[in-house]
Amino acid sequence: MENTSKEKIKQILYRIEDIEILDYKSTDPQSFADRIDAFKNIQVTISTHGDVNEKNGTISALMDVAFSKEYSCVKHEIINIKTSHIFRIKEFNKVIEKDEEGRPVLPNWLILNFLSIAISGTRGMIAARNVYPEYKKVILPLMDPTQMLKGLKKNSEKAD
Repeated sequence: MENTSKEKIKQILYRIEDIEILDYKSTDPQSFADRIDAFKNIQVTISTHGDVNEKNGTISALMDVAFSKEYSCVKHEIINIKTSHIFRIKEFNKVIEKDEEGRPVLPNWLILNFLSIAISGTRGMIAARNVYPEYKKVILPLMDPTQMLKGLKKNSEKAD
């Protein structure tokens, strides 16, 4: 897409330095296969955390995704995965601006890009690690990185 305005677009170059499954657990579906609605109304909980390492010029996106089902008022975990995605930014200190206190300020579009990659990567890892054909019936929800970013910012404001 061509930029027709006179505004200079800041280019940030990065590479994916590391993608890792930190933890993965899944419950054998036979343990609840007798329930007729075993794969209906599965709840998905997603937690994200980001970390900026100025010294290394990296940004990490950690994801914790849990699929669960409630039976008899008890929450049963079906699948839980924790992943880490590390992005290295070329010339980090030249391209990432800082606030008045000297902390890095990441542009929203960059955070959204990294969140999207982390979501997609985690989906792929779930599919790759799944050994149970029954879990292929589970529909993964479409996630909006913009809403996730709003949640991250709200949590960040509470921490300050």
